[in-house]
Amino acid sequence: EGVTPKTADEVKAAIKAAVKPVEDGWQVAGMKRRGPHSILIETSSAAQAKSITQCPNLAGADLVVRPLGKLRPRVIVYGVPRALSEAEVLAALKGQNFPNITEECFREGIKLVFKTGPRDRDTVNWVLEVSPKMRDLFKAQGRLYVQWNSCRVDDHLTITRCYKCQALGHVAKMCKASQVVCGHCSRPGHEWACCPNGASAPVCAGCSGMGRPSDHLINGIKCAMYQRALGQKAAMIDYGECA
Repeated sequence: EGVTPKTADEVKAAIKAAVKPVEDGWQVAGMKRRGPHSILIETSSAAQAKSITQCPNLAGADLVVRPLGKLRPRVIVYGVPRALSEAEVLAALKGQNFPNITEECFREGIKLVFKTGPRDRDTVNWVLEVSPKMRDLFKAQGRLYVQWNSCRVDDHLTITRCYKCQALGHVAKMCKASQVVCGHCSRPGHEWACCPNGASAPVCAGCSGMGRPSDHLINGIKCAMYQRALGQKAAMIDYGECA
């Protein structure tokens, strides 16, 4: 009680000081921040993850290790009237689309997270956190009725991107890079808005650094780094047995 918790950087340093991956046979695919006081360790297999959670050196370093539970899916509902309150949105989703589901089950299976979209429009896009069962129902319908609107619904799976160094997994506010990297040509020293190579084809900074084909934008379909990150994030989500 009263002890200041370690920062994520301190936790990462403590892990590296306590464990020798070669000697202990660790197969770590990556380590990244997960909140201000924790580190997510990605492993090669479930067996490796179990071995790490039971590592005595980590316990001896006063670190708490536990498996990461899977996250609930998120969906995005497009074109919801901006003027509606959260209570009105939930009432419309329940009453106009799922009248046969009990109020208790509906409330347990759905949570409004945030809204997004252009500020100059009369509609917004609501991101919802839902149970695997509710996601299946949403996806099966394809569109949801919200008062006088028919709203398209889809999975919401996004990857955080840094617009300073162009890496994935953190935002510019948390970036430790010494200089900005252009999101178009991937060269350091200037931003996309003032890129002198704007007429040229884009170059993905991430894929270029890994020696992969890089003639695409970072978050494009052709981006191997982005698609890998999407796959890793999807693996952390509980889509249910039939997903």
